[in-house]
Amino acid sequence: MIAADAFDLALVIALGAGVGASEILSRYRDAPARALANQFGVAYVLVNGIAAGAALGLLHVFDVRFGMDPASDRLRWVRVLAAGTAAMAVLRSSLFTVRAGNEDIRVGGDAFLNVLLRAIDDAIDRKRAVTVLRKASEQMAAVSFVDAAKNLPGHCFAAMRSLSVVDQNLFAADLEKLRASSADDSVKARQLGVLLIKLVGEEVFVSAVKELGDEIKHRPPAAATIMAGVSFEKALPVLPENCYLQHPEDIPEEAKAWLAGELLDLRAMTDIDDSVKALRLGLLLTEVVGEDTLKSAVDVLGDRIRPKP
Repeated sequence: MIAADAFDLALVIALGAGVGASEILSRYRDAPARALANQFGVAYVLVNGIAAGAALGLLHVFDVRFGMDPASDRLRWVRVLAAGTAAMAVLRSSLFTVRAGNEDIRVGGDAFLNVLLRAIDDAIDRKRAVTVLRKASEQMAAVSFVDAAKNLPGHCFAAMRSLSVVDQNLFAADLEKLRASSADDSVKARQLGVLLIKLVGEEVFVSAVKELGDEIKHRPPAAATIMAGVSFEKALPVLPENCYLQHPEDIPEEAKAWLAGELLDLRAMTDIDDSVKALRLGLLLTEVVGEDTLKSAVDVLGDRIRPKP
């Protein structure tokens, strides 16, 4: 009998502790092991286990039989299940609510558990923040926020069968706020990385970034490729006019006047390298005639606008 009682007690304590552990695992999916190993996490699991064991002890002390034969094995298992579920219910309920100023304060088991959960939150966040920020910065350093925001979340979510619709909707709301932010693209890219690591974990996040590769990385403007090796001084007198001739439609005089003013200012900048000025020339022409026309004009002019070897 003593052995059976000891087994029942161990079982109900394990049941209560298992419920507490599963709560922590679901709450800290990006770092479950750290959460459970934390001192507050251990305390949370122990409180749940001890409460379940105490509930079983009370059932025995008050000889609660649930209308069954005291010698029946059924009563034994009903007590184990009742102790486990009763402890969960008591710990997660409030006995009454006290009004303090403009705030309602709940008094009961759930208030104590919430204190432990907040302590776990703080402890995990402090330890985890440095790692998450470093990992997000490393992986998103060369990533374009615009491209990553379109492709990276979906790629991460596709690998996560257990990710709930609620979690995805909450992430979508955070992503919209990030899109609306006035922060630099690089800052928003790192912040996107932090959000994804917290949601899907480091391993899935890093793998998704690597798989997408160049699809989400910053790409140099087309003008940089088109104008590579072009001399600004040689291109300035002939390239704009040639672009106008290559363009399938007439360029408005207002656009030509604007470009002429920008080019005068650019030519006056004597402290800038010729290659940088050539790139700027290409970017300005792209705004007026487009990338295709610029490339066609550069190809036609060929060596005439390139420095002699």
